[in-house]
Amino acid sequence: MEFIDPQAQKVGELSHLAGLLEIEIADVMAMGDHFNDVTMLKVAGIGDAIGNAEAKIKELADLVTKTNIEHGAAFAIEGMLNKKL
Repeated sequence: MEFIDPQAQKVGELSHLAGLLEIEIADVMAMGDHFNDVTMLKVAGIGDAIGNAEAKIKELADLVTKTNIEHGAAFAIEGMLNKKL
């Protein structure tokens, strides 16, 4: 069982970090799997849902990668880096 405060959102920290690194939010890829990731996935230039994410999260994401057991985050990062090279 997982308990998450409905007010818990990650978008503020993502925006803050992007600002510190002087990166436009449109150039950021965010990854998530649950409802506290919704605003972050919507604001980032690319919203990537992990393969075992909630169905609604997968629907709103730009991309869906492999599951966490299949190292989905690493797979997505490697894929994005290879596209940029």
